[in-house]
Amino acid sequence: VAERIVALRRQRLTGKHIAMEVGVSPATVSRVLKRAGLSRLRDIEPAEPVRRYEREHPGDMIHIDIKKLGR
Repeated sequence: VAERIVALRRQRLTGKHIAMEVGVSPATVSRVLKRAGLSRLRDIEPAEPVRRYEREHPGDMIHIDIKKLGR
């Protein structure tokens, strides 16, 4: 039962839907998912790496706040 719960979670189903599909209580589904480390949907897929604006040399990219530039 636990393997099936984890497999359904990897298909991005919610705990309530998994409970109806497998035929167990939502508390059981929650307990199994917590044990497997999949209690949150974001835990299923790894997070995207942070995209940084890095340049080769210092000063290649300059950021200016222009709100008060015209005064």
